[in-house]
Amino acid sequence: MNKKDLSERDICTKFITPAVKAAGWDVLSQIREQVYFTKGRIIVRGKLVTRGYNLDFKNPHTVADDHGDPDELLKKLDEAEKEAAALRDQLKAVLAEALLR
Repeated sequence: MNKKDLSERDICTKFITPAVKAAGWDVLSQIREQVYFTKGRIIVRGKLVTRGYNLDFKNPHTVADDHGDPDELLKKLDEAEKEAAALRDQLKAVLAEALLR
């Protein structure tokens, strides 16, 4: 038997658990197997399963974003739109000239 072909569960069942029992451990009170911890409660409706996360809470590990003064942002947006319009007009002129050749 090649141990590399066995799954983790097979290795635990065939090798680790018998060795722990032989060392004198009580299987019922001292050994826990495959304990999973999940965030949020699990909600089951027929075949649908979801976790009951409360998405109203913000992530406490992120830094709050400060976007600055709204009036200043609007001014920057207007400038960027004017610049984009000017570039678009230049591109139209170049393309129109290229089509006339």
